[in-house]
Amino acid sequence: MAVQSGFTDSSVASGNYLINTAGKTINFPATFTGAGNLISLVGTTTISGVGKLVLQSPSTVPGGGVPNVDPLANFVGNAWYVAPVNVATFTTVFTFDASVNGAATNQGFTFCIQNQPPATDFVNNNALPVGGINGPFDGVLRYSAGGLNAMGNGDGFGYSGHTAGGDMPTGLSRSVAVKFDCQRNGTGLYTANNASAFSSGGTGDVTSNTVALTGLTITNGHSFQVTLSYDGTTLSLTVKDLTTLTTFSHSWAVDIPTIVGGSTAYVGFTSGSFYGGVQEISNWTM
Repeated sequence: MAVQSGFTDSSVASGNYLINTAGKTINFPATFTGAGNLISLVGTTTISGVGKLVLQSPSTVPGGGVPNVDPLANFVGNAWYVAPVNVATFTTVFTFDASVNGAATNQGFTFCIQNQPPATDFVNNNALPVGGINGPFDGVLRYSAGGLNAMGNGDGFGYSGHTAGGDMPTGLSRSVAVKFDCQRNGTGLYTANNASAFSSGGTGDVTSNTVALTGLTITNGHSFQVTLSYDGTTLSLTVKDLTTLTTFSHSWAVDIPTIVGGSTAYVGFTSGSFYGGVQEISNWTM
């Protein structure tokens, strides 16, 4: 609001401003309490009473995520920082807690970087393959929304997946994701070119693209700190068990700006679980 002596006060206007201070664009060092409109919550994602970013929890999904209570319990919970940030070089650190529902499949989450374009408007906002619903398929990824509402399918960790019956691949194009696979206790790097590899019904091979988190068990009830650093050519990952202090490290050669189509992009978390499981983020800086 503009105010000046002798003049009538202006009307009130509002907007989001990205102020980059002390080298950190995203700064939730303890909890997400008070995050307000800085985080876009998509699908099942909530902020708990103690300030955790809850991507997946039986308490946030219909029927508690219990089989036969909700037979279509294929849930997605994503969260995005509200403004694009620099992804040409970066370091991001976050802490997560995870568990699995023994009856579930494809449980896990990703740290994701994306410049997802707007949805193509067709039935359920998905474009048909060149040959129609029965193919032949053209290999182009389909998606349901972009930007702050970007999401894939629950069986693809909220990042990838396929439509009912596996007729059309879906997922986030112009994207890079590092997965934390609770069911397989592994990690892996995924891009738009192999987004469907998460899904049991997709075209990719989940197992061959999964790197075992040797020495760690990410569903053992402990909290884990993740550090991801990118120097422009190599993305380096370190996962640390905050109880035992055991660490695991891995790296991938990847050209993130070329894949996502620019030096800035939306960043955040995607998650999916068929019939439940828990994935929570306690803090996050970048």
